[in-house]
Amino acid sequence: MTQKHFKTGETVIVVGATFDINGVKAVHKTLCRGYLCGKYDVFVTKLNGIDHDRPFRIPLSSCQIVRME
Repeated sequence: MTQKHFKTGETVIVVGATFDINGVKAVHKTLCRGYLCGKYDVFVTKLNGIDHDRPFRIPLSSCQIVRME
Protein backbone atom coordinates (compact mmCIF):
# COMPACT_ATOMS: atom_id res chain seq x y z
CA MET A 1 0.00 0.00 0.00
CA THR A 2 1.31 3.45 -0.90
CA GLN A 3 1.60 5.86 2.02
CA LYS A 4 -0.42 9.07 1.50
CA HIS A 5 0.93 12.33 2.88
CA PHE A 6 -1.34 15.31 3.42
CA LYS A 7 -0.37 18.80 4.41
CA THR A 8 -2.41 20.99 6.72
CA GLY A 9 -4.89 23.04 4.70
CA GLU A 10 -5.10 20.73 1.67
CA THR A 11 -8.54 20.04 0.25
CA VAL A 12 -9.58 16.37 0.27
CA ILE A 13 -12.66 14.41 -0.71
CA VAL A 14 -13.84 11.89 1.88
CA VAL A 15 -15.85 8.84 0.80
CA GLY A 16 -17.86 6.61 3.13
CA ALA A 17 -20.99 4.48 3.22
CA THR A 18 -23.84 3.64 5.57
CA PHE A 19 -24.87 -0.02 5.74
CA ASP A 20 -28.03 -1.71 6.96
CA ILE A 21 -29.10 -5.33 7.04
CA ASN A 22 -29.95 -5.29 3.30
CA GLY A 23 -26.57 -3.89 2.22
CA VAL A 24 -25.46 -0.39 1.28
CA LYS A 25 -27.99 2.21 2.32
CA ALA A 26 -26.19 5.38 1.25
CA VAL A 27 -22.81 6.48 -0.11
CA HIS A 28 -21.44 9.73 1.32
CA LYS A 29 -18.97 12.09 -0.37
CA THR A 30 -17.81 15.18 1.50
CA LEU A 31 -15.37 17.93 0.58
CA CYS A 32 -13.07 18.66 3.52
CA ARG A 33 -9.94 20.55 4.48
CA GLY A 34 -7.02 18.73 6.13
CA TYR A 35 -6.48 19.73 9.73
CA LEU A 36 -3.86 17.29 11.04
CA CYS A 37 -2.30 14.22 9.41
CA GLY A 38 -1.00 11.16 11.20
CA LYS A 39 0.44 7.85 10.02
CA TYR A 40 -2.92 6.08 9.49
CA ASP A 41 -5.57 8.76 10.07
CA VAL A 42 -6.23 12.37 9.19
CA PHE A 43 -8.29 14.98 11.03
CA VAL A 44 -10.42 17.06 8.68
CA THR A 45 -13.10 19.75 8.84
CA LYS A 46 -16.06 19.84 6.46
CA LEU A 47 -16.28 22.69 3.99
CA ASN A 48 -19.83 24.03 4.11
CA GLY A 49 -19.55 27.15 2.03
CA ILE A 50 -18.76 29.89 4.54
CA ASP A 51 -18.47 28.04 7.86
CA HIS A 52 -16.42 25.04 9.00
CA ASP A 53 -17.50 22.21 11.29
CA ARG A 54 -15.49 20.72 14.11
CA PRO A 55 -12.61 18.35 13.16
CA PHE A 56 -13.25 14.63 12.84
CA ARG A 57 -10.93 11.66 12.25
CA ILE A 58 -10.99 9.44 9.15
CA PRO A 59 -8.65 6.75 7.82
CA LEU A 60 -6.23 7.81 5.09
CA SER A 61 -7.69 5.08 2.86
CA SER A 62 -11.06 6.91 2.80
CA CYS A 63 -9.80 10.21 1.41
CA GLN A 64 -8.15 11.59 -1.72
CA ILE A 65 -6.39 14.93 -2.26
CA VAL A 66 -8.20 17.38 -4.55
CA ARG A 67 -5.74 19.55 -6.50
CA MET A 68 -7.11 23.10 -6.80
CA GLU A 69 -5.21 25.09 -9.44
